[in-house]
Amino acid sequence: MSAPPSDPNTLSAMRERYGERYRWLLLLSVMVGTMASIMSSTIINVAIPDMSQHFVLGQERAQWASSGFMAAMTVSMLTTPWLLARYGYRSTYAGCMWLLLAGGVGGGFADSFGLVLAARVAEGLAAGVVQP
Repeated sequence: MSAPPSDPNTLSAMRERYGERYRWLLLLSVMVGTMASIMSSTIINVAIPDMSQHFVLGQERAQWASSGFMAAMTVSMLTTPWLLARYGYRSTYAGCMWLLLAGGVGGGFADSFGLVLAARVAEGLAAGVVQP
């Protein structure tokens, strides 16, 4: 009888695969993700005047892109413990990074304000989980 294959995603398997540099790769990944979520929260503020002009919006409506992000971020912070317990640290982090990326790309290519707002809310949901 052969031993069952071990899970390649366990901590010991990752340390065996990457050696001593594993913790530095992990730290780099977390740092880049945290910086991306922080940049995502502040970058819209400089774009609001141009966005309101491009989409022919008033200042109060264009401000929803920033407010929607912050509201979604606040709500998703409350779900972080449940997500971590349900899906684990690695899957939750990877999912949030993909959602942050999809929101950024989707918002960048959006041709209507509704899509920009939806992309910003998606980014806010991801950033809210990554921040804690």
